[in-house]
Amino acid sequence: MPKAVAAATPEQLSLSVEVNDAPVEIAVGIDGAVKGLGASVGDTVTLGRYEQDADLNNGAEPITWKVLDVKDGKALLVSEYGLEMKQYNPSSPVNWEGSSLRAWLNGDFYTNAFAPGERELVAYSTLDTKGLSTQDYAFILSLDEVNVYYPNKASFATNSTRYVKTVYANLEYNWRFLRSQPNNDRAYDANVDGTRGTSNYNYVNKYRLINPAVWVWN
Repeated sequence: MPKAVAAATPEQLSLSVEVNDAPVEIAVGIDGAVKGLGASVGDTVTLGRYEQDADLNNGAEPITWKVLDVKDGKALLVSEYGLEMKQYNPSSPVNWEGSSLRAWLNGDFYTNAFAPGERELVAYSTLDTKGLSTQDYAFILSLDEVNVYYPNKASFATNSTRYVKTVYANLEYNWRFLRSQPNNDRAYDANVDGTRGTSNYNYVNKYRLINPAVWVWN
């Protein structure tokens, strides 16, 4: 079902959204569904802003996303770069539903990275994390999703932004968290070179690179 949204003003719908560097026009239908992205798997989408160049004087930079999947009128986007360093949770035991990382992604990140009109484009989606069902605006990929969408190590490689490397110079920003867990004390992680697997995991209170993902109306 389309996401029910409050009436949006013309100003809210004036979005800076690009697909493969070409601006796209976004419209809200009578049913409240946001339509108009028209992206395909493999496309690059520019949507939202987050600090990336470590120069706080010039404002946040546009976020670049890769399209991993298109289905049911939505497109799955994952950020091209690791945007932040976060703990999965400060303490254990914990699961995805109760994690501080999930709270941050659906709270501060969702609110600050997307302008009011851009939030209309982000779908409130149901996730399955090893049988745990949650509804999220923003999230990180699970190990199962990574194995589906990235056929090999090289395709899953990523990098962190200058902001991450500057602010978190003393942390291990060459590892990124995944959503799924081997148990409630640990979470799977993956190296930025694309290495991942059931033997790659660490304690939830470790700081790891975060590549946010969102489903958007397409």
